[in-house]
Amino acid sequence: MTYMVYISFHKGEDRIRYSFLSHLSASLRRKGLISSSSFVHHSSNEIKIEKTKFKAFLVVISWKYVLSAECLDELAEIADQNVVVPVFYCITQSDVKHQCRLDILRDTFPLEDYSAERVSRWIYALNKTTKSYKLR
Repeated sequence: MTYMVYISFHKGEDRIRYSFLSHLSASLRRKGLISSSSFVHHSSNEIKIEKTKFKAFLVVISWKYVLSAECLDELAEIADQNVVVPVFYCITQSDVKHQCRLDILRDTFPLEDYSAERVSRWIYALNKTTKSYKLR
């Protein structure tokens, strides 16, 4: 049986896409897992439909990821109904916990542009994702 793994990351970070992500995908393939990531250009509806066939979700969390509304929307969508495995890239778990405080996110994403409900979904998703991480 083949399992499909969805990898979410900030699309603007080329060093993640071309180095870290390629190594991560290769490692998953060696373990018999098929990976797909959001850098393949689809419409957002196609991505939402496509995500239903995945069994596992990896999120490569970086500073740019935490500061991107698009990435946080995707994380909220994924974390709402799935277990997410976080991979911290050049950021620590405590940095993410600090960043997902309501006052900091409201400063980063002002309520004039982003609804309180949307920011609350991001906070919930970030908290759920970071709490699922256990240092081994």
